[in-house]
Amino acid sequence: MKKFIRRSIYIAFLIGVLYCLHFENANSNSVQPPAGRTKDPVNNSSCQMCHGSFAAFTSTRASVSIGTTTTNQVPLSGFHYVAGTQYIIFFSALSHSARTGFEISSLNAANGNAGTLAVTNAANTTFGTLGGIGYIGHHNADTTKNWSFHWTAPAATAGNITFYTAVNITNNNGNDAGDSIFHNTFIISPVPITVSAGNDTTVCAGSSAQLVAVPANTSGAVTYAWSPTSGLTCSNCANPTATPLSTTTYTVTITNSGQTATDAVTVNVLSTSAPIINVT
Repeated sequence: MKKFIRRSIYIAFLIGVLYCLHFENANSNSVQPPAGRTKDPVNNSSCQMCHGSFAAFTSTRASVSIGTTTTNQVPLSGFHYVAGTQYIIFFSALSHSARTGFEISSLNAANGNAGTLAVTNAANTTFGTLGGIGYIGHHNADTTKNWSFHWTAPAATAGNITFYTAVNITNNNGNDAGDSIFHNTFIISPVPITVSAGNDTTVCAGSSAQLVAVPANTSGAVTYAWSPTSGLTCSNCANPTATPLSTTTYTVTITNSGQTATDAVTVNVLSTSAPIINVT
């Protein structure tokens, strides 16, 4: 009986040692980060939950760029997105550490997923979800400190989008102690919509002019509102006909996916009717 108890204790001890070694190895090698560690407002967790950090603060310890190709990358901060467009995001950790990891998420103003994150290189990036939010992170801590993946902007313009990022700069000591965690955010907005009401025009008294509103950078339904409404065949269409009694400046306002844009056009009306010319 004692022999059986000793053997059971030994087996339990061995299992515990193997578990601890596996747990430590998983953290020190950073096979992949658990989802929800970007300090976004939904899950609000940091890599510090597992890594003991000697420096944790918001900092620009990463370079993030975005573009439709690998040759037209621009800084993510201040970038304007086009609804439904797929972009390539490059994430580079700024460190001299032998082992570095990262994680990123994108949320809209309502704290929901903003667009779609997708892995393009499964050898060094991974995807996970937590609380309905998607996260892209490293897969095996990358000694080159560079990663890339796809982000597709929302099909309908979703307003400002915030990217939450986390960087783990390790001291490569074989465990999860003494690492340095950095967080940052990048806010991008949709490409502003615009509208052109065309050039000013001149008509004789009693004559009409065709107004044309041409929107740009819109997605989905567009609404129109012309002002003033006097002399117009319609005030909520794109191309009304104007027959003003006197010179009038018409302003058109368009609305699309929460954005608005305005432009104006003047219809000059001659003070007298067209002259009658008698030829003899």
